[in-house]
Amino acid sequence: MPVDLAVQLCLSHSPPIRKLLNSYEELRGNRGRKPLRSCLNQKLSAEPEPERRDSTKSSKGQKKKRVVFADMKGLSLTAVRFFSKIEEDLCDLQHALSDLACFRPRLRDSRPEVCRYVLDFPQPSVDYMTFRSRLHSNLVCLENCLIQDRTLSGTVKVRNIEYEKKVMVRITFDGWKSFRDISCQYMHSMYGSADTDTFSFELALPKPSVSRRATEFCISFQCGQKTHWDNNHGRNYKICHVGMTRPPSHAVKSANGAWEHLGTSRAAALVLSHLQTWRRSETQAPYWAPALPGPFTMFLLLPFDSLVVNLLGISITVLFTLLLVFIIVPAIFGVSFGIRKVYMKTLLKIFQWATLRIERGAKEKNHPLYKPYVNGIIAKEPTSLEEEIKEIRRSGSGKALDTPEFELSDIFYFCRKGIETIMDDEVTKRFSAEELESWNLLSRTNYNFQYISLRLTVLWGLGVLIRYCFLLPLRIALAFTGISLLVTGTTVVGYLPNGRCKEFLSKHVHLMCYRICVRALTAIITYHDRENRPRNGGICVANHTSPIDVIILASDGYYAMVGQIHGGLMGVIQRAMVKACPHVWFERSEVKDRHLVAKRLTEHVQDKSKLPILIFPEGTCINNTSVMMFKKGSFEIGATVYPVAIKYDPQFGDAFWNSSKYGMVTYLLRMMTSWAIVCSVWYLPPMTRQPEEDAVQFANRVKSAIARQGGLVDLLWDGGLKREKVKDTFKEEQQKLYSKMIVGNHEDRSRS
Repeated sequence: MPVDLAVQLCLSHSPPIRKLLNSYEELRGNRGRKPLRSCLNQKLSAEPEPERRDSTKSSKGQKKKRVVFADMKGLSLTAVRFFSKIEEDLCDLQHALSDLACFRPRLRDSRPEVCRYVLDFPQPSVDYMTFRSRLHSNLVCLENCLIQDRTLSGTVKVRNIEYEKKVMVRITFDGWKSFRDISCQYMHSMYGSADTDTFSFELALPKPSVSRRATEFCISFQCGQKTHWDNNHGRNYKICHVGMTRPPSHAVKSANGAWEHLGTSRAAALVLSHLQTWRRSETQAPYWAPALPGPFTMFLLLPFDSLVVNLLGISITVLFTLLLVFIIVPAIFGVSFGIRKVYMKTLLKIFQWATLRIERGAKEKNHPLYKPYVNGIIAKEPTSLEEEIKEIRRSGSGKALDTPEFELSDIFYFCRKGIETIMDDEVTKRFSAEELESWNLLSRTNYNFQYISLRLTVLWGLGVLIRYCFLLPLRIALAFTGISLLVTGTTVVGYLPNGRCKEFLSKHVHLMCYRICVRALTAIITYHDRENRPRNGGICVANHTSPIDVIILASDGYYAMVGQIHGGLMGVIQRAMVKACPHVWFERSEVKDRHLVAKRLTEHVQDKSKLPILIFPEGTCINNTSVMMFKKGSFEIGATVYPVAIKYDPQFGDAFWNSSKYGMVTYLLRMMTSWAIVCSVWYLPPMTRQPEEDAVQFANRVKSAIARQGGLVDLLWDGGLKREKVKDTFKEEQQKLYSKMIVGNHEDRSRS
């Protein structure tokens, strides 16, 4: 029979779908019905031959049942349908059920009048907001209900207010002259929320009759000494007895009382609502869904508003267009529209206004403001050990100042130096963030934020929203774009043969990607004396404040990097970059071999066609207030050195990386949530090693030039003191200076 075959092909393993289609199963038992139409065309059908008709009879005179397609007898078929493996999709099921609807009126006309149960109320969970409101106020609410083969089953949601709970269904079949209480069973659900529990019930209904009064039931929830009821706002939940002349199980009752076919979208949403709390459904069926938390489940069931989707798509398109026009394209060609400079000037005016408000508020409250000591709390003069000791002897002794003898007053010099070091250590304070004299609406680097007025508090809150909700996502997107283009571009360029074309493309790919990364930090860079930029075959040395120093310099020049090979994302970037550019990467075991490192660097600088090497001789990050000792390794090669001074403006954001306090991810997050990175870069004239200089003297001369140009303090201390103790050689150096002042002349005379 064609109808039975179609129903079997469309059935799902999901029990709710079988329940909604159960009325079709009854038709299969009715063998006495005639087919809807003949399988053969009437004009081509013929009476079978007598001998063939007789041969189909058995020995007892009964006919054997046989099914023969018309084309096997040379006749034409009424219709031809091709069946393939069913793609079990809900949309396909809806269309298939819609096609079956046309058969329903013909079958209904020929079947006897039968009475059935039908729910006389909408499913409570369809209107999720009302359902949650009822659950919150009544502490109990019916979630879903279903009738199948005179069996009423459903689920109940209760608030998890106590551990001991008892949920029952009270039902009557005679208008509350008598009733029964049915206990509900607790349902374990891995997706359930912590504030609600789910119970299920199942009970048998008597044989329906039109003359019988309507069946009603309600839900009771006993918790502690109290009993809470869900009686559908006093109307109870009613089950009607209706005949088959009313639309049976192939229709679903909606919230407003109308009956809808399964082919509609609203009915499909109701079908899915049955699936979320079904206990015995097979998880392999395509229409089964777990009991997700309420809001998330309803979000999945509700259709998207096309207007909202369109507006969202337009917004994303406009955003990416603005990024392309105002950021990525200018980065490719190295131009700027001046937007960042206007942004910087606006911030400066806001900072000045905030500083005036703080000072006025502190003056009114008579609170002294903290003023950072830029040059230290102790006034120091650049004098030597010998000069200071002579000054002490001049004021406290009548002996000749050049007498090579020990005097007790010399102790005062060492005592004063020790106390000064304790009070104002000129080395330790170089490894902490620089304190600002005025507030920049960031609570990271200013001690005066406790004197903020209400207006400043509102302004600070607005700044937090701008930095974290607008600037941070934009900067992350730009950083991802720059890094992705760098890895992709250098990898593609790396497959090209060596030559001018590869060098040209590699240079512009590096410059483009670094400029995009600079814009990801909202960096405003001013380059001075660009005619002194490093050239091939040289070494570029600069003071070191942050890992972004590389991006700052590489966005204006093409350099060969020197460093250790890393793993993870950094390793991926390094391996991609070395394919397009001759960078110098060392293995971890090779870094400690000074001779091997010097050999690799020498081979690189001797080839005048190779790019200049970018090196930071300090070996660690300093807070951009001073320049510490340069390692002599890069000055022993004998190549031309191109000094570069980098000075950051801490008003807009602190660029110093305190690696002992923050990891790389935290540091980058702090950079991307700052207002901007503002810095100045000076290209100094190239310097070469003099014949009478050794590597240490040459390094100190270059360091002094960088400190003088950038307005930084020139220190002789090693930046390695950031993590290590003071070496004994430093102590011995001071001892040698003092001993030379006392016994140095005597030693010279004895030798002569």
